Amino acid sequence: MVLDPGQVGNRAHTKLKAALGADDTKPSFVVACNDKFPAAKRGCIGTRSKTWSDGTLYAYNHTKFAAFSKIRMNNGDTVPNVVFMGSSNIGDWDAVEAYNDMFTFSDAKVYGAFHKYFADLRSYRHTAAGNNDYYVDTGSGSQFRAFFFPRKERSGKPFEDAGSDTVYNTLLSVDPSCRYQEPDGSWHQTDVRVVMLSFNRPAIAKKLAELSHKGCWVDVVYAGASKDVLAAFKGSKAQLTFCDFDNTAGKRDLQVHSKFMLIDGKYDNDITPRVYTGSHNYAWSALRQADEVMMRISGREVHDEYVRNFWTIRDTCKRRV
Repeated sequence: MVLDPGQVGNRAHTKLKAALGADDTKPSFVVACNDKFPAAKRGCIGTRSKTWSDGTLYAYNHTKFAAFSKIRMNNGDTVPNVVFMGSSNIGDWDAVEAYNDMFTFSDAKVYGAFHKYFADLRSYRHTAAGNNDYYVDTGSGSQFRAFFFPRKERSGKPFEDAGSDTVYNTLLSVDPSCRYQEPDGSWHQTDVRVVMLSFNRPAIAKKLAELSHKGCWVDVVYAGASKDVLAAFKGSKAQLTFCDFDNTAGKRDLQVHSKFMLIDGKYDNDITPRVYTGSHNYAWSALRQADEVMMRISGREVHDEYVRNFWTIRDTCKRRV
């Protein structure tokens, strides 16, 4: 197990360390990203800091996944190459007060990529520099596609370079006609839905706003958004729903913690619905500094499960405004 430094010393870590030890040359262990450099504010791979007008933000490990070489199902069958990943930390708040999603699948290629990423989380923490130009994309061609961060801006470009923003580049592939035809001949509007804890990359918001003006249905639920992001949506046809109701007297606290985008429409040369989910907020730190994972999952069945979850989140939060 590899943990963000912020988890060191809590009850779970204390129990795990007593049971597993902290020697990563052994078969079992639990370690933290900064255990080799205790004074550092860092992730395991990401070590970059960035100073903004309101202060300095440091790197961190934000991943939430487990990779299993094999699991046994309740019926006795075994399944190899299993990945469990998404937005939820293993904590009480995530379980009872925050909207989260976790997705489980079996895929040999992508499991191998997660296994490699785990090994790199473990090994790069032995280095002071880490690897701030780490970005890995497992590629298209199957139902599952994984993206691993941090991703550095292009050479000579600023920190806020949209051209090296994975999410922004994804939206460039949404057909600008915002309509598509099913095999039965029926025509449909393209839908783009987003649920996001933290959103401060304005290029993504501008592209979503542009798609709304072109005729796409754009629906965004958020807990935190920067002034630049909200300004980008102003005057657009996108629907925005705020969802952060912590410490509300007499009502259950709620907050969006998921980080997913759903695309249902013509994308490149096909109309296969897509889900993009994981630990990756649409925040600069998630792109440039943090250890993060984002998954693309193709297919109508998974997409529609996420749509139902989206409606639950959006409609519940609307009633709280």
